Amino acid sequence: MHKLPSPFLTGVVSAQRFIRWETQRGCPFRCSFCQHREADLSNKRREFSKNRIIDEINWIVSSSVEDIAVLDPIFNSGPNYLEILKLFAEKKYRGKLSLQSRIEMVTPEFLNLLENINQSGNVVLEFGLQTIHKNEQILIQRLNNMEKVKKILTEVKERKIDMEISLIFGLPGQTLNSFQETVNFCKELGVKTIYAFPLMLLRGTPLYDQKKELGLIESTDVNFVKIPRIQLRIPHVISSPSFCFSDWLKMVDIAESLNDCKDYIQN
Repeated sequence: MHKLPSPFLTGVVSAQRFIRWETQRGCPFRCSFCQHREADLSNKRREFSKNRIIDEINWIVSSSVEDIAVLDPIFNSGPNYLEILKLFAEKKYRGKLSLQSRIEMVTPEFLNLLENINQSGNVVLEFGLQTIHKNEQILIQRLNNMEKVKKILTEVKERKIDMEISLIFGLPGQTLNSFQETVNFCKELGVKTIYAFPLMLLRGTPLYDQKKELGLIESTDVNFVKIPRIQLRIPHVISSPSFCFSDWLKMVDIAESLNDCKDYIQN
């Protein structure tokens, strides 16, 4: 990682309005639906060198970049993320900075730095909540501390920091009612941008290997689903022992309504 050349500093990627940028690779968590999880648990995360990151930030600030999507699976899980934010704040970055972050790992110092950046630019926190229900969280190995989640989402809203929450429907153990409860939870906390995506069983993930055991039924016929970033020709879970196909279609309607609704539109 330390020896990889920068596509920006070498001129492979020229200055443009929107870029995808990364400061680290890998993820310390083990969600069973996600391909970011590491097969080698002794090497969970790899960071780029500080010098490279500093030089890239200088390049970003001095160029025409106005919108940055940070690709780090969990930006606020690395050892350098606070230093990175301090640099953006000090240099008064004027563009948009989208950060995929873990809700429970948000700290006051993190939020303070985001407020500093927002004096000149616009930070958007992208949170993957997936579900509020413990039985569903256990089945996908994605436990959430819901009391802490409530506290942090409330504080983020009070500080007027933009946030987007993504959910998954079609989870093992999920029902139509439990999915609606998860959506309602976000709305009641004042989250204005909510995305809900159908579960995909990606090769190499534990959930893919468990699909028969969990009774998950897939289909590639999802062309009718009008949800941003739907993955065509990739199987999506459309039924399970806890929900039928007609329930799944109602979940689709709920997800589509989030994207149609001005109050909850968009990550």
